[in-house]
Amino acid sequence: MKRSTCYQHRDLSREPGVPEAASVVPWEWANLWVLAVHQIFFRLGWLFKTETVVIPALVDYVAGPAWVRGWLPVLSRLGQSLPPLLFCSKFSGISRFKWWVAYCTGAMSGIFLLAVLLWITKEQWPAAWVCPAILLLYFAFFVANGFYQVFFGSLQGKLIRPERRGLLLQLSTFLGTIPAVVLGWFLLRRWFADPEVGFGYIFLAAAGGFALSAIVSLVAREPKTPRPALSGQFRENLTWSAALAQDANLRWLLVICLFASAGWMLTPHYQAFGRARFEATPTHLTYWVITQSIAVGVFSLVAGPLADRRGNRLAMRILIFGSAASPLFALGITSLPSSCAGNWYWLVYLPLGLAPLVTRVILNYALELCEPAFHPTYQSIANLGLALPLVFSPLFGWMIDVTSFELVFTLAALSVLLAGGLTFRLTEPRYRVAGTSLSGAQAGMPE
Repeated sequence: MKRSTCYQHRDLSREPGVPEAASVVPWEWANLWVLAVHQIFFRLGWLFKTETVVIPALVDYVAGPAWVRGWLPVLSRLGQSLPPLLFCSKFSGISRFKWWVAYCTGAMSGIFLLAVLLWITKEQWPAAWVCPAILLLYFAFFVANGFYQVFFGSLQGKLIRPERRGLLLQLSTFLGTIPAVVLGWFLLRRWFADPEVGFGYIFLAAAGGFALSAIVSLVAREPKTPRPALSGQFRENLTWSAALAQDANLRWLLVICLFASAGWMLTPHYQAFGRARFEATPTHLTYWVITQSIAVGVFSLVAGPLADRRGNRLAMRILIFGSAASPLFALGITSLPSSCAGNWYWLVYLPLGLAPLVTRVILNYALELCEPAFHPTYQSIANLGLALPLVFSPLFGWMIDVTSFELVFTLAALSVLLAGGLTFRLTEPRYRVAGTSLSGAQAGMPE
């Protein structure tokens, strides 16, 4: 059997090269809105733990050196990728993913409630324990988030057809922008001004957002999937190693994730770079959070329809190239006089708004590469690619300390640009190619 680099839909009546006919998915529109509202609350919770501003500012407040801040991407991506990868072959037998989405989101809320408890009792702790405890909770949060991404992606793949997943991205992101901006302006600015008290409120707000998101996810109308009777050979093919061995498209996607993520290792350092070049105030930090939130919402208006109409490959390519502008903007703006740089540094956070969309589009692309039984495995592999480079994030922090922001930011921009160029090696799974079949790993799967 000939191998394929993409998942072939089974409607053989279609002509080659033509998009597959949209299959009827029960309760699709209702589920689309439920998942959109779920993601809006999820995003509001995420606003109060923004990796570009809030958490790095917290670590700087309790620790200081860049190498400590550099551990944030390592902890987040390792927690987000490795545990799901180890268990991904076990997820194919889950009959209803919405329960696991709710469990994971609820766990994320609980972790932030623990962070509130830690913050209000930190005076009773040895000072040297506070930062490690925060980093431990941060790691635990991203373990839950890693499983959440796999389960949410699988739930979305089950309930929403490929041609409408971009609409879900657009609705959830854009409609979440207005409340995110309002809450960021009226709450974060006040809480940043008094960090000793404010961080406790920030953690509590994050916990509330994730709790509401967990509750909404249970409203989804998800039909129970019968547990398939899988042969031993097919169970082996569900593993990440078999998927990579059989699918060249997945291998290229993994490489793209590696280079794109290498450029995003600087995410927690942007606020420190700005503060090192000019006197950043709590108002500046609030502007940056709001700017990124607005950017995510506005860019989703383009990314969602583009992914639905032209496929996730093209959307991924454009978004990756655009995200390379952040380190370049940072270098250009900070070369201006400090009085001017402070007024324009918010522009750096415009292209940073592309990074969350790139991740969503990459995961949606991975869904289209495979049969539903392989969704957890492909999602886990894509998450691994986004995580592995961040193991070296402390090294980047150390390089910033011993060399300069300018050198490290230039290397990051080049890495992201290379990732964008490699997207030309991918095929578009939205279109069936004549003479192709399922990859060897997926061949023989039960109907």
